[in-house]
Amino acid sequence: MAGPTLTFGQWIRKTRSNKKMSAAECAERANMKPPVWSNWENDRSRRKDGKPAIPEPETMERIAYALDEPLTKVMEAARYFTTSVPDEFSIELAKELSLMASDLDENKKKVFREAVKQSARQAKQLLTLTAA
Repeated sequence: MAGPTLTFGQWIRKTRSNKKMSAAECAERANMKPPVWSNWENDRSRRKDGKPAIPEPETMERIAYALDEPLTKVMEAARYFTTSVPDEFSIELAKELSLMASDLDENKKKVFREAVKQSARQAKQLLTLTAA
């Protein structure tokens, strides 16, 4: 799990370093150009408003594959959720969301992303209520 003090990029770098992998090797495994990998690892990927970019599900799948980590760990590090969810569920969910968003233009992707975030918040609230 990425600690609350690690950014997504710091988590990527720490995980890669712990596995003694080079950034170039990870970029190749992720089918990314090295500068793109470097942008993620150094928290330089930004939205148009200057805030840190939120990786697309496909990007998270590539990073998970490159680092040989469960997709759920990558999603948690990227702050998609903060509670443990079974890996098989998260993988299916990410694939489904990626498929749903693949044909959308950038404006619709933004609306879709916000709707998914809102749904995730509501699901987390329901889980919290049912766990009590």
